[in-house]
Amino acid sequence: MLEYIPDFAFKVRMNPAQAARAAELSSVYCVGQFQPAYQISPAVDLAGPNLLRVRIERGADSGKATAAIARIGATVLSRSENLLLVAATGAQAQEIAHILDVAWMESYVLPEKHNEFGAGVIVRSHVANASGYDGSTQIAAVPPNKQP
Repeated sequence: MLEYIPDFAFKVRMNPAQAARAAELSSVYCVGQFQPAYQISPAVDLAGPNLLRVRIERGADSGKATAAIARIGATVLSRSENLLLVAATGAQAQEIAHILDVAWMESYVLPEKHNEFGAGVIVRSHVANASGYDGSTQIAAVPPNKQP
């Protein structure tokens, strides 16, 4: 199973014989091919240039998917595990959706801070800092950012 798709659907990979057996199950309503258009967010501009966040299927070879996207002519700007940042035209986005290992693509949105002061109020760090506890003697390991 690749993933759950609300409501009450699952995205899986099957060969034709497996699909036929699954379709015969009384608990299965429908078995069908996952269409490329289902992989594109409605917010993607199919008429113009895009900066896309492309998610590769779990367990798929992201290197092969990256190479396939590059062959289309789109530019892969960064790759982090199963997430790619891709510059592509609308036509290229539609071609990317036909790559078997592409799970989803959406317009890239720059992350933005919404409240940089809340943590001090919530955990009352100003009280600790005023008492001389500033964390300067602590060692912390921070994992690299995983999102493009």
